[in-house]
Amino acid sequence: MILVFLMMIIQKIDAQEFHFGFQAAPTLGWFKPDYNESIGGANFSIKSSGSKIGFMYGLIMDFGFTPNYAVSTGANIAYRTGSLDYTTTLNTNSILYTRKYSLEYVEIPVLLKLKTNEIGYIKYYGQVGLSLGVNIRGRAEVDSTVSHPLYYTQGSQSNVNVMSDINPITMSMVIGAGIEYSLQGHTQLMLGLTFNNGFMDILKDKNMELNSNTYALKYSSITNYLALNVGIFF
Repeated sequence: MILVFLMMIIQKIDAQEFHFGFQAAPTLGWFKPDYNESIGGANFSIKSSGSKIGFMYGLIMDFGFTPNYAVSTGANIAYRTGSLDYTTTLNTNSILYTRKYSLEYVEIPVLLKLKTNEIGYIKYYGQVGLSLGVNIRGRAEVDSTVSHPLYYTQGSQSNVNVMSDINPITMSMVIGAGIEYSLQGHTQLMLGLTFNNGFMDILKDKNMELNSNTYALKYSSITNYLALNVGIFF
């Protein structure tokens, strides 16, 4: 559906309304887990334990099909960040295991962008659409109160490779707004705020051996982040 929509739009694009540029943004990321189950006499749960600062940068392209409407896309490198507490309770004994994630993704957004007419030197815009993300790197800082049956030994570790626990693909809904300030000719400075709301599970299921039985733990969490976008169009 997205490809058909883009083909219809591209046929109407005026070459004068194509803008290419670069952007960068500090981000504030967090996880939103949805997991709590009892298996084999033990209870397993995941809870969010805070947000974490990240970063994103990349290319941006606006394909205008009227002076006030455009399809915005590009390619970004985004660090999805956040912290999760994994708790295992067995016979009233609890094991707390914390991971502070830094997951690197290549993200391809496809957004519908609506812009006002120029007021002074400024155009105001709003945009909404979808973003596809492909995981290319996964690291975490870990901390466990005692030895954890699924992960690592007691204590803290940094720069732990967690790629094997992360699903390779994610998708998000993207909502944003901001301004474009005209500098000279087609050159414009862009400043905006974007909310990236994930809706695909990023955690892989885990198998656990307990009392000589193997259990599948259906881990589940999505990621969200806010980005303060600063960019320039040519």
